Amino acid sequence: MKKVFLILFIWQSVSIAAPFQPTAQTPSLVAKAQQAYLDGDFSVAVNTLKQAYMASVNDSVATKNIMQLYTKIRSQSPATRFDVGWTLPAEIKSMRVSVTRRLENGLVTHQLIVSGALTAIDDMDNFQVVRYPDTIVLDKSKKVGTFQVSDDDGTPGYDFRSRGTAFDVSAGLYLMTFSTKGGAHVDGWFMLDENANSTAQPQITNLDDNPVFNTGTPIMKWNEFFSPQFKKDIEHRALSIWIGKANEDKGAWSFWSENMKTTSATIGSSLQIENGWDHGPLENGEYYALLNYMEAQSFGPIRIVRRSGTVKYFTIKR
Repeated sequence: MKKVFLILFIWQSVSIAAPFQPTAQTPSLVAKAQQAYLDGDFSVAVNTLKQAYMASVNDSVATKNIMQLYTKIRSQSPATRFDVGWTLPAEIKSMRVSVTRRLENGLVTHQLIVSGALTAIDDMDNFQVVRYPDTIVLDKSKKVGTFQVSDDDGTPGYDFRSRGTAFDVSAGLYLMTFSTKGGAHVDGWFMLDENANSTAQPQITNLDDNPVFNTGTPIMKWNEFFSPQFKKDIEHRALSIWIGKANEDKGAWSFWSENMKTTSATIGSSLQIENGWDHGPLENGEYYALLNYMEAQSFGPIRIVRRSGTVKYFTIKR
């Protein structure tokens, strides 16, 4: 897998009970955000933090305070959505920003993935994500990252992902600019704090050492998983399985569930369409299984997802 190296900013952890302490270097915008937070106006607080970050990006003390306050707001706000000053155009039905951790063959890789649903497969025109001030993470026109569209399940969708890296996705402010074939232009943004990255991954319990199955519908088993960063009261969980032929991107079978007590699945079995792809029993060949656990929280019109994944290999020989 190709690799690109990103810088990870690790901030000092903050006690929720402790008051936020401005310093002499903290700009007035941060003080304004702090007061909005104390007043319970979380939308004003978050939008002001964006302005403060942009004004103070070269001030390490200020940006540290900004990210600490942002973590508090995200952890304590009772609101399911913030008003962040931008919305998705009609052509883009949904958007997820996933911060992924994936264990495969003993190696952990990290990616930033932006994905979702479209009204038509060619609706997305240009798309760029920049970590402020000037680090391009994704750029469709400049071919930074991998952009794909599909309608395999009957719903047009897009998937835009950075290259894999050995380091966590960096905390900070991200500016997201995109346009559609219909002429819509959006200047969006989001922030990632120190809890955006998972520090663990789920365990598949019966696919070690590339087992060989004599059936096209083998059973896959795993242990229920929570990332160490999971916030029970404000994050929504789901899991998914993706089965693919080894060394191929095309999927052979998939499954997802919001029943988090699920710890096994019959690969290749028939499924209702809303729970995955009904492709039937697997043919002979070598396959990989990707198990993902997702922990999501809304940010304005999008969802920010912490994704923890594990890959194992197996063979079908009937």
